[in-house]
Amino acid sequence: MATMALPQPMLVVQTPMSSCRERMHHSAYFRSHEFQLRPVACRLRPTLAPQLPSSLVSWRLPSSHFSRACGEGEVPKEAPEEAEQVPKIRNSTVSRACGEGEVLEEAPEEAEQVPKIRNSPGRFIFLVYFMHLLSFTMGGPLLPMLRKHFHLVAAKTGLLTSAFPFGMLFALAVFPGLSDRYGRRPILIICFAGLTCGFLLQAKALLSNWSFEAFLIFRALSGAFAGCAVVMKAFIADAYTNPKQLPQAMAFREATGTASYIVGPTLGGILISMGGIASITLTGAVLSIVSIFILLCMAPTPQVKRGRAKPGNDADGKMPLQLVSIVIFVHGLYGLGQSVFEAFFGVWCFEHFGLGPASVGPLLTCLACLVFLAHTFLYRVLVNNFGVVEVAVMGLLSMASAFLAMCAGSLCWVLLFYAFGVPSFTPSVPILLAKLAPPHQRGRIIAVDAGVMSVARILSPALLGLLYEHGPLRAFAFSACALVLAAGLMASQARAADVQVAPRPKGPKRRWFNRFWRRKL
Repeated sequence: MATMALPQPMLVVQTPMSSCRERMHHSAYFRSHEFQLRPVACRLRPTLAPQLPSSLVSWRLPSSHFSRACGEGEVPKEAPEEAEQVPKIRNSTVSRACGEGEVLEEAPEEAEQVPKIRNSPGRFIFLVYFMHLLSFTMGGPLLPMLRKHFHLVAAKTGLLTSAFPFGMLFALAVFPGLSDRYGRRPILIICFAGLTCGFLLQAKALLSNWSFEAFLIFRALSGAFAGCAVVMKAFIADAYTNPKQLPQAMAFREATGTASYIVGPTLGGILISMGGIASITLTGAVLSIVSIFILLCMAPTPQVKRGRAKPGNDADGKMPLQLVSIVIFVHGLYGLGQSVFEAFFGVWCFEHFGLGPASVGPLLTCLACLVFLAHTFLYRVLVNNFGVVEVAVMGLLSMASAFLAMCAGSLCWVLLFYAFGVPSFTPSVPILLAKLAPPHQRGRIIAVDAGVMSVARILSPALLGLLYEHGPLRAFAFSACALVLAAGLMASQARAADVQVAPRPKGPKRRWFNRFWRRKL
């Protein structure tokens, strides 16, 4: 019987065995009889197998995935379990080695389909949040009218602005914890019902010429039910559990809040000119009633019950208390800087550039529009490329740069740094708290954060006002140092936050940032 000549292989095929990969580096193995038979045995038809020696027929490839790819049958769509550790082989390599077989094509990786915000069942919560803030931002032009209506002196005028935050202390202490226990939607309905009663009583006091003390009590009563904003943060965190969808949802929440500050003062001035001083409180009551109807029509979010602590489980695991405390403290430092900017920006513009209220007002409106656009379109792109913690650090450094630009007297750079810093940081804090806190404690943690932020907003203008009297540069430099400290604290916890919150984004856009950020710091 004539010996059949085997064709010489044209291409080297790497096997998944680690020992074979090491032996391929030696020239003796390339000249061996075993190596020359591998692609040939893969290319032979089953009808020729009986003509081979028994020693060759019994020899098989070590990987079933590779042997299936070389057969005549259909190429399997999914690789078997034992092929998971096999390194990927290029399509051209497999097709040339297998000869007449079909070309083995790798299945394209399907991108994870992230549902859009406008298609989600909880999308109407953003409309509720907008109307809630609009009912308060409309009261900007109301303060001079109230002072004239009650014939107040300067000492009592400050009581109008402090009565509402005083009532909010009760709301922050009670309603977020109740929402953790009884659900977000029932507590939101109770809050809006209390706000409706408070607004109606304020309107009655204005129309019936009741005393200033009665109006002050009704205003504090309205503040006692103003825990809606904190509960809605927890509502959004419960409704959008997708790690890629939550940053977009929080950015939309910040964008709706910015839009209310843009529209509110203008709408309030129009309402006062058309309907009088009580029209703003009546409009606030109507907006609260509409919010109640929207909440009744919305589907309730699933309530997560308290469970055992399981390591590695975000829903039931233990809360990293140190990381949560640092995030809240960093947010307080940011509140210090932002309140200083809001308190002294107009004064700084007047002292350095001679800009009066008629010029500063449109300037602040343009700045709010830039912040709104960055919230809507820029934040999600930054988070996808860099991560939540890194974007927060960039926002803090940008805010510090805005204060340094104020020290240098550059108005253009102040606006640019502020317009980038605020939308880069403000959505990151509720995202981190929503991921770090267990669902059954999420409302309480967000309430503590809101309380720290309120204290920072109340104390910082008064304390830094003393520095401003000795020189604006001291106040601005102190604010910049506080923000740099906040950025350093946030950066020090970046690795721990990435482990607790979500995996880091992958891709070439992040490599240069990793080299500088992870290795240098």
